[in-house]
Amino acid sequence: MEIEEGRDDVYRDRLEGLSHRHPELVGFMKPLPDQVRVNRAKNNVLVRCDQTSSGNWKYAPEQIWVTDADPGFVDAAGGNYQLRSDSAVFQHLPGFLPIPFDKMGPSREQNTDHQKGD
Repeated sequence: MEIEEGRDDVYRDRLEGLSHRHPELVGFMKPLPDQVRVNRAKNNVLVRCDQTSSGNWKYAPEQIWVTDADPGFVDAAGGNYQLRSDSAVFQHLPGFLPIPFDKMGPSREQNTDHQKGD
């Protein structure tokens, strides 16, 4: 991924932080010719995805649940994608953990800093 000079310092900082915690990801987005890239993720739910595997990206069917149906969202029509406690996800993927939506996205401080810079 190319990052524009000066414009995306937040993303550069995040990528550098990830590379320190996960050195195996360095260069992942710019593979060498014939380099095999492997998805090590598991306990993922793919909802209404047209293409679930392509190129070198493969997954083990027992570790990923692919569905065209609502997996048990609280209120998808209203934009609440948290999962109900009786969601089918927990039957299909016994090790699946609820998604911490409240911890995702920019923090208020980051969002405020970004708006000041624009």
